[in-house]
Amino acid sequence: MQTQASSMSIAEELLFSERFLWEGKSYVVHVYRHAAKKERCFHIAETVLGPGDTVISDGRSPEEALHKQQTILPLAIMSRSLYDDSHSGRHG
Repeated sequence: MQTQASSMSIAEELLFSERFLWEGKSYVVHVYRHAAKKERCFHIAETVLGPGDTVISDGRSPEEALHKQQTILPLAIMSRSLYDDSHSGRHG
């Protein structure tokens, strides 16, 4: 019996990694090419912010995926910082 996931034939290839600097911290952005079957190819940029916390952006080209990721990362990082501050007992 064949599972649905194995019948999809998705290939992933790491194209490059780049550092993203924000407020004195460095984050690694990995950019991948995904090919689902032969007719469709798309790109994703992925950044791990912590255990179980990954930000992913997609694009038609590696550059588009990277640009989207660099645009959204500051908001993602700040939102986690605000959440951590509000749940650590610190009050302004």
